[in-house]
Amino acid sequence: MLIPEKINNFNIYDNNGERYLGVGETAELPKMEELTETMKGAGVLGEWQSTTKGHFGAMTLGLVFNTQSKHLTNTLESGNHVITLRASQQYHNSATGGKELKGMVVSFAGSSGGMGLGKVGVGTKSDCDVTFHITYLKLVIDGEVLLEWDLFNSIYTVNGEDQLADVRNHI
Repeated sequence: MLIPEKINNFNIYDNNGERYLGVGETAELPKMEELTETMKGAGVLGEWQSTTKGHFGAMTLGLVFNTQSKHLTNTLESGNHVITLRASQQYHNSATGGKELKGMVVSFAGSSGGMGLGKVGVGTKSDCDVTFHITYLKLVIDGEVLLEWDLFNSIYTVNGEDQLADVRNHI
């Protein structure tokens, strides 16, 4: 059995994977929180939270870099940015006791949410950060699409299953 352990290493790219953004230290991936509505009514004994399939609250992607660069300031340009994280995910093989690696690609599209210019100190990193407002995300591990969500095109796929096919057919 393969047990996921950690990210072995990763790089961050802009411009649809064409432009290396710099030495990223961390990436704070979006939290997908389903939108809910409090429901109540006759015949039930209280309230419950009803989710709306495929609908999520606003999401952000946060990236922290060691230092400033021209490529990072490009992320402040208006318009849509396509950010790609390419990672090597490490697994423990319980049968052999060895380590195995699988590729992971996480793609995002969205607009600039701002930039923290960081700090300046002798012999220290700047810890500058950039934020994006996300309208699209896709998670691929070992070539398999595990998650895809597109705010404007009504796409929400989990483990290869189209969660909104019926909705699109109805409307």
